Amino acid sequence: MPQPITTDVPRFWQAFEHLDAPDAIDHFQRFYLDAGTPGVQAFIPERIVSAESLVTAVRARRAYYASIRERSLATLSDLGPRLDAVLARLPEVVPGAPTDDVYFVIGAMNSGGTLSRGEAGTFAIIGLEFFCAGPGAITDDLNSWERAVIRTPDALPSIVAHELVHTLQPVPQDAEPTLLLHCLAEGAAEYVGELISGEVINPSLHEYGLTHELTLRARFQRDMAAGVGPEHWLYQGNRAVDEPADLGYFIGAQIMRAYHGRYRDRPDVMHDLLHRALLEPRAFARKSGYFS
Repeated sequence: MPQPITTDVPRFWQAFEHLDAPDAIDHFQRFYLDAGTPGVQAFIPERIVSAESLVTAVRARRAYYASIRERSLATLSDLGPRLDAVLARLPEVVPGAPTDDVYFVIGAMNSGGTLSRGEAGTFAIIGLEFFCAGPGAITDDLNSWERAVIRTPDALPSIVAHELVHTLQPVPQDAEPTLLLHCLAEGAAEYVGELISGEVINPSLHEYGLTHELTLRARFQRDMAAGVGPEHWLYQGNRAVDEPADLGYFIGAQIMRAYHGRYRDRPDVMHDLLHRALLEPRAFARKSGYFS
């Protein structure tokens, strides 16, 4: 069974004690980055970037980070049974699933979770600072997107399930990185993660999607036909206007839900959701019947 690796969290707070020191960057480098687990090492490229970048990001959100320190340290032990239930259910939903560990780290408020594929293996990483909202969390120095996406610790089981599903997906070698492919990749993690945890990862986005599904589905079809890239549906951050960001997660999950509903009794249906969807995205979407 996958295990939660949490040793990076107290290391971050050890470095945080030196945030105002002249050599703060050196402290973050030595105490956190250099001493970090493979989870921290994999979180550096494109997320933490460097000790200097991390110090800059944390200083800009000093009040928020300081306010979540105790909650971040207590969260994982408090949620232990629920996380264990998610980790135990993974092989029940996806028979034969690998048992890669899950790393919990503190990042620079730019990623709540990702996966790593490299020499250290394939594993999920959770940016814990995104899941420490609630009473006592000071959000005045967060931007509007950050305030909108931070969640309480109760959201962790669903995000862990989501990222674990990503570790089970193949990396298409020759497939064109289309809007459909990106949304199927996230949609599989969204939908199968829901089967594992019993929860959707973003209830407000899911509710908005259901309310506007006919309009969103028609727009998605038009964008696919026009060759629009994933940037209008995924990973938008605070660039989304007039609607929630990242509605491609919802559309992808609905395609998965439709396919699973049609072929639920097939013994290899999970393989289709996790593999065939990414290797043959157009055929998979067509067979789902979602756009019929």
